[in-house]
Formats: sequence, C-alpha cells, structure tokens
Amino acid sequence: MEELRIKAGGLELNVSGESSTIKEASKDFYNHLASRAQRETDAKIALAERMSAKMAWYAKEYDEKHQAPPTEVQEETAPESGNVTLRMAQASVMSWRMLANRIKAGVNLAIGDKVDFQLKTGEEVTVVVTQSTEEYVRFESVDCVGGEDVPWSDAGNTKCGIAGSDVMKYLNEKIWVQLPEDLQAVIGSIKRKHKDHEGNVREYEFKLFLPAASEVFEEDECYGDEGLYEQLDYYKDRRHRMKGAAKGEDAEPYWLASVGSGDSTYACGVGGNGYANGWYASGASRVPVCFIIRKS
Repeated sequence: MEELRIKAGGLELNVSGESSTIKEASKDFYNHLASRAQRETDAKIALAERMSAKMAWYAKEYDEKHQAPPTEVQEETAPESGNVTLRMAQASVMSWRMLANRIKAGVNLAIGDKVDFQLKTGEEVTVVVTQSTEEYVRFESVDCVGGEDVPWSDAGNTKCGIAGSDVMKYLNEKIWVQLPEDLQAVIGSIKRKHKDHEGNVREYEFKLFLPAASEVFEEDECYGDEGLYEQLDYYKDRRHRMKGAAKGEDAEPYWLASVGSGDSTYACGVGGNGYANGWYASGASRVPVCFIIRKS
C-alpha cells in the first residue's frame, strides 16, 4: 500500500492504495488542474499547493530509491488556453528532474503545455510541448533564445551540413552552457535526419537541435525537405510558427535545420509572419531551441 498526502488551505487529504491507484489519482488531478482556467486567485494558489505536494511525493519516491537529497518544489498554474504552464522555481536545482520523473511515471503532457524557466543569464524562456511519442516528450522554445543574430554558416554555403553549421555551434557552445544544470541533466540525446542540398540524407545525434522545415510546413512549402519528416500538428497553426526575437519581443525571422534544394548557398527559415523563407546561409537570423525528455 502507498499513500498520497495533499495539504492545501489548512486542510489535509490522505489517499491510500496500490501504486496504480496513486498514479491514476495523480493523472486525474493533473488533468483537472489543466481545465481550471480563469479561477479566483485564492483557488489558483490552493491548486498550486496541491500540485506542489503531489510533485514532492514523486520526488520523495525517487530520492528514496536513489539516495538523493530532499528537493524543492515549483509552482504550477493553468492559463486561459486550457493548456498547463509549469513555472520552475527559481534557484531550485531539482524542478526539471521532478518534471522528468513525472514524465517517466506516465503523467501525460499535452501538445501546447508550456514550461517557464530562466537561463543562467537571467533571460526568461518559455518552452512548449510540440510532440509526445512513445519514447519522449519534445519541447521547443516559444521564442528565439540567446538574443543574437547568427549565420547558418559563416562560410556562405551549407556544404558543412547541419552538424558543422554555425547555428549548431551556437546551440552547443553558447545556449547549452546557459541552461540550468538540472535541465541539462534530463535532456536526452536524439538522432535527427538532415537532407543536404543534393538530396542526400544523413543522420546525426544531438541534445539541442532545430526543427526541420518539413516538421514546420506543409510538404509543398519546405524548400526541398519533402519526405524527411511530417508536419507537426502544433505548427499547423501559423501563429505557432511565429517566434519573438526573445520572450516578450516582436516576431522575427529565425533559422531551421533544413537547407535549400539544389543550391548550396541557401538555408531554410521562417519569416516573422510565420511563412516559409530561404536566405543566404551567410546572412544572420535568430535561433530557437528544441530538446527532448525521454519517457524511460
């Protein structure tokens, strides 16, 4: 028998049962929280306290198995959209681990759910769930990150491939070190396909990556990237393809991982209006970030 204890507003609730019963109760609570939009402030606070207690239970169970120190808890709120936004507690070194534990425990995150956190520089970042498979949950920044315009390839062509590009150097060398350590610890490696300007497909392994044009656009709009991936449901809404230069800023063009077909000087991007574009690889544009957290 296991027990889930929830405290909120001076009240205490204990639920006892098998682990499957506890897990199901946690799932139901999470889904219920996601539907609690536009509630009074005191009700939102009470719900956040209940979710914090539930997440602390997950962390406690994990810590007992791995002999880790006690963890801090983050706040969780439900926005007007009906999706969930998780707010990582500032200075908490365990909050991303707790979210990863929830994912591994089978708690479902819906497409459109968001997580707010800070880079080490203090920059505010929101990532959104854009895909959930049997193996992982995929997160992408709602806006661009790092505050810089970066060339796809300073050499002026795409012959280096995505692995040798300046945009990947930017993600690997600048953005990675700015991520909180607890986020770095739970990001999983993923194999990503890339099609060069001659149509040859190669596979690379990344932790941080950019979306491919075929994941963002319909097949006839992805500049030669057809057949590599399928358009994600999240990006079928053009508004979701628009990204700010940084959080809270106006929409700006940004790079994708894909390159133009038949011409080694062009790389693919998204315009500030959310439509497909191609630019000279030596031109400078903003960069978003994608990563996954594995379910096992």
